[in-house]
Amino acid sequence: MLAATGLALWTADGTIVWLVVGTTVVYLVGVQLPTVTINIPRNNRLQSLRTAEMSAENLRDERIFFEATWNRWNVIRTWIAVSTALSLMITLVMM
Repeated sequence: MLAATGLALWTADGTIVWLVVGTTVVYLVGVQLPTVTINIPRNNRLQSLRTAEMSAENLRDERIFFEATWNRWNVIRTWIAVSTALSLMITLVMM
């Protein structure tokens, strides 16, 4: 995304530049930010659990804590990533 933005700034003008810059901002805020602030910390927490030593109740509680939020944000990130890819493809056709 940053490379696409750099190329757009270097080779394009007007509307194309703003579309690429806007798409990049949406990608960074909608995909990368939730990845770093939500998904990765949950993955790290999950990886640090000693599941063999946990009771069934603790395992269930950890799964409830992990699964709903992680899945929701994974779907959001996926839709935003697909949307930004489509936006860049449309912008490329416009050039």
